[in-house]
Amino acid sequence: MSMRFLLFYGISLFNMGLYAIVWQQLLKKMQLTTVYSNKAICMIWTVLWGALFFREHITIWKIIGICIIIAGVILVVRSDSISKE
Repeated sequence: MSMRFLLFYGISLFNMGLYAIVWQQLLKKMQLTTVYSNKAICMIWTVLWGALFFREHITIWKIIGICIIIAGVILVVRSDSISKE
C-alpha cells in the first residue's frame, strides 16, 4: 500500500466515476445502439495507451482489428442516421 499505488488507484476510481457520468449523459442524448457501438472505441485507446506507456508493439493484427472496429462504428452510426430520416 505505497503512496504510488494509492495515487494510481485513486486515479482509476476517478476515471471510472467520470466514465459513468459521461455514459449516462450520452444515453440521454443518443440511442443506445449508437452509444454502445462507440464504446468499442475504447479498444483503440487501449492499443494507443499500451504503446505509449507500456511500450507494447502495434502489430498488423492490431491495426486490422482497429480498422474493423472503426468500420463497425461507422456502419452503426450511418444506419442510425439513415433510419431517422
